[in-house]
Amino acid sequence: MAVITNRTAEALVDEAFDRCGVDSPTAAQLTRAQDFFLQEVLNDVMNTAFRDGNTRLKSLQETLLDASVDGQRTLALAEAMDEELLLEVLDGSRRATAQTGTSTSITLVSTDTSTANNAEGRWIFLTGGTGADQIRQITDLNTSTLVATVDSAWTTTPDSTTTYLIVDNVYKLEEVHISEIENATSKAKGRPTEFAKYNRDIIFDRAFDRSTYGIRLRYYMNIHEVDRTEGSTERYTRLLQNWQSTLTAGVMWKIFEDEDDNRQIAKKQEYEASKTALLVRESPSGGEWVGFTL
Repeated sequence: MAVITNRTAEALVDEAFDRCGVDSPTAAQLTRAQDFFLQEVLNDVMNTAFRDGNTRLKSLQETLLDASVDGQRTLALAEAMDEELLLEVLDGSRRATAQTGTSTSITLVSTDTSTANNAEGRWIFLTGGTGADQIRQITDLNTSTLVATVDSAWTTTPDSTTTYLIVDNVYKLEEVHISEIENATSKAKGRPTEFAKYNRDIIFDRAFDRSTYGIRLRYYMNIHEVDRTEGSTERYTRLLQNWQSTLTAGVMWKIFEDEDDNRQIAKKQEYEASKTALLVRESPSGGEWVGFTL
């Protein structure tokens, strides 16, 4: 079966014009539809989610990974972050520098004494050097060669400069009010257990005492701030693909509305129904969307 071609904004609005009976839209019409109509529809989807109290949409889930810095107390929020889901500190007793790596493996330090049982299934987080801030799960460990095979290819292949942490424990941090964090400035360095958000920073209740913890932030993006670069690995392209039917219906509504065409009423109703179904589908819990009514 052939792979589905990535949906582009231009192709989506071109299809909307075609369904509206405009076979050959001008370049100016296509540009306006992409720059205004499509963005208005995306904004409307998100504003409906805001209005109904759920901005946690599956297609907007993202993960930020970072290695701690000795003495660090703040972490800058991801630019497009809207709401955090989970903030964790990754810790373990096996911290070292790799011997080498391949696209799907990493060779542990020569003095490593791990057994297959206490390595396989654990996360390995790259804390520094080439390929830093990547995390994979160890699926196999050759205890003779110390080659650890990981569950998916590295984005950047590790090498002999790469430092790593084999994760034994994942600690969930509790969110508290900023006033509680400010009152905790006398705490000795260590592993943080609490955090507060202020402006565009996360502030920990204590400074890290080493540079080899992993920090993992799972969060939801704000659609208004999603990078609109297109491509097979880009978030915007995935949104166009996942929300294609709703976005096409919405752009058609906007085209009819712009032309003061009476068909705008029926098309808006079709779009609203599609949007409701989309938000139900996008609910991470898989449950009923709170804004859905029969």
